[in-house]
Order: sequence, then structure tokens, then C-alpha cells
Amino acid sequence: MKYWNSNRKSCEHVEPREDWKESIELWIDWMEAIGRTEETSRTRWYQIVRFSKIVNKSITDVTEDDLIFYLAGMGTEGRRGVRSCVKVFYQWGMKRGLARCNPTDTFKASWAIHE
Repeated sequence: MKYWNSNRKSCEHVEPREDWKESIELWIDWMEAIGRTEETSRTRWYQIVRFSKIVNKSITDVTEDDLIFYLAGMGTEGRRGVRSCVKVFYQWGMKRGLARCNPTDTFKASWAIHE
């Protein structure tokens, strides 16, 4: 598991669900390979790790409702950033057969209903 600094090694709240670890590592490696900055990779890593812990489901079982529940207490910019992170992670995962659908696919229309 990639650690961004020595402090994170002992912080349970930044450890992904066990069944997400390998996929997250591969995704971060992919983002770095396509030229994302270390800061972007670190931000996305933290966002997807927190998402995996809070949703507490396997990658294949996450739904749009899970995403909406997760984002409900965030401000506009926070929602935008996490939604983007989840969208890219699932696009990557679908191409590799790790997920069957992307929970962000119908997000905008659904979010308008929930606001």
C-alpha cells in the first residue's frame, strides 16, 4: 500500500477496505503513468480510500445511492472533487473488468432530485 508520508502508516482512517487495496494501488500507478502530478495522485488516493471505508461495500456493489449518501454533507466543491474521483476510478475499473457499472453515470440528474 502506498503511503504518502510516515504519519499515514498509523492512521486507520486512511486505510482502504482490504478488498479495494490492490485496485487502488493499480489505479494510482496508472494515474502516475499518464502524467498526473503527485499532488493529484495523493488527493485522489485519499478521496477513494475514504470512499471505500465509508461506503463499506465491494467495488462491484457500490451504487449511485451510496455515492449520494456519501456526498450528502459536503459542500459544492467537495462533492465535485469526490464525484470526479469516483467517476475516473470506476471508468478505469470498468475497462479492467473490476466493476460492471459506474455509480456516477446518472449522478447529475439524480442529485438535482435530492437537492
